[in-house]
Amino acid sequence: MSIDGETLKTDFMVKRSQMKGIFKAENYRSRWFVLTSNVLRYHEGALETSPGREKGRIPLADVRAVEEVVYRDPVARDVFVLYIVALHSGQRKEWMDLIRNGAPARQNDRSTNVTSDNNHRSPEPQKKIAVALYDYKKADSGDLCLKKGEQYEILDDTNENWWLAKNIRSFWYYRNMTRLSSEDILKDDGRDGTFLVRDSSQPGMYTLSILTHDTPQGSGVVRHYHIKKNSKKLYYLSDNHAFDNIPDLIFYHKHNSAGLIVRLRSPPQSANDQPPTAGFGHGQFGEVAVKMMQANAMSEDDFVLEATTMQRLTHANLVQLYGVCSAAPIYIVTEFMKHGALLQYLRRHKTRLLDQPGKLLDMCIQVCSAMKYLESHQFLHRDLAARNCLVGDNNVIKVGDFGLARFVLDDDYTSSSGTKFPIKWASPEVLQYTRFSTKSDIWAYGVLMWEIFSGGEMPYKGVRNPDVISLVVTQKKRLECPRSCPSAIYSIMSLCWKALADHRPPFKDVYDDLLKLQEEREYVG
Repeated sequence: MSIDGETLKTDFMVKRSQMKGIFKAENYRSRWFVLTSNVLRYHEGALETSPGREKGRIPLADVRAVEEVVYRDPVARDVFVLYIVALHSGQRKEWMDLIRNGAPARQNDRSTNVTSDNNHRSPEPQKKIAVALYDYKKADSGDLCLKKGEQYEILDDTNENWWLAKNIRSFWYYRNMTRLSSEDILKDDGRDGTFLVRDSSQPGMYTLSILTHDTPQGSGVVRHYHIKKNSKKLYYLSDNHAFDNIPDLIFYHKHNSAGLIVRLRSPPQSANDQPPTAGFGHGQFGEVAVKMMQANAMSEDDFVLEATTMQRLTHANLVQLYGVCSAAPIYIVTEFMKHGALLQYLRRHKTRLLDQPGKLLDMCIQVCSAMKYLESHQFLHRDLAARNCLVGDNNVIKVGDFGLARFVLDDDYTSSSGTKFPIKWASPEVLQYTRFSTKSDIWAYGVLMWEIFSGGEMPYKGVRNPDVISLVVTQKKRLECPRSCPSAIYSIMSLCWKALADHRPPFKDVYDDLLKLQEEREYVG
């Protein structure tokens, strides 16, 4: 017999990640669990396979308690909690009994204490907990937003079609949130101490943004604090108060300002702006946009291809597809963006926007965030321009119109002869060889940045398309810096317009550079 002892039970369940942070989407992983007389092990593997490589183990002698619980952030520093989600109640009870029997001394002590504490109490009702498998953006005011991996308490499941539930923990983390957008959301909420946590300009780090009224001006002001790590890999805002994870840090500063301008109160009341879930089934959608295939615009197969492409992509700054009506005439149903195309929005509000370089930069960052996502999934857009981006509430910008998008494995797509493409947004290799890649998308993104900082002007205004080709390819001329564009922003545009594709930066690098400019406020004229 091995040192692990006799095998008592092998089963397939779900394990909550024990990572220090909670920001990864994959907080829950399917695992094979093996219980022996001495240890509890968990292994890689799928339901249809046998247990694979061992991922971790817990000696039963170290087990202090086995309980049915609602997930909570650990407070005691000497206690490490392993959360396992059983697939049904019978499986849960069987495993709890087996593990308890494997650690009798500690469990007996604990059972005695619990009995003593509860001699005069009625048993508490068992809570029903569900884990969200996908993000879901509410369609009606009575709906509940869901976030993948989060837990929800089921309050009433008697209705066949709709359940009443509540989220166990308030959402304060906003992924891919820019500085300016965070300020808009917090000011819109308006309560003193309202806060959120967002991605920092430093990869892997985070920023805490707080609204306070405790200022000489008396009006709401947003302060931003970098969440740092010390030499022991502990998170902190104040040197004297460091924690293993960000939830512990948030919990502490809800009760102690400890260097912050105001104590943390609560996240914004508005729903966390997660992208709607693609193809989530039946239900109300609220306001939607419907696109119908125009006669002779493209083949029905190409139209369906556009829909399929959009359905595979889910990002806060990409227009989300809700569904497709395939019966003729063919329709695509997408989320509705209140303010329409970015190009028209820029032209309508040109005078006001050109006096707000920070807001223009935020637009560039949002588009770049979407393109960075496409780049990471080997998607080419091939028609990136202000006319193909949309504007919603709270200055949200989303990239749309994937009519020319293509999924590629080698980051290179050469179109068939006769394919049309926008000359004034095209890179030299597209103009010469119709060769598309993420590097041609980054060229077009530079032109889009120019559109934003020019207030929606036409690139190469007054120049005929054949002459544009000569300017770009032969003379190597580039668009001049718009009058309202800071030099730091124009430098990044210029990097996007390098003659050789390999010399242009990836979207990830451009995104990081723009985020740093925004965080450091270097864009101020």
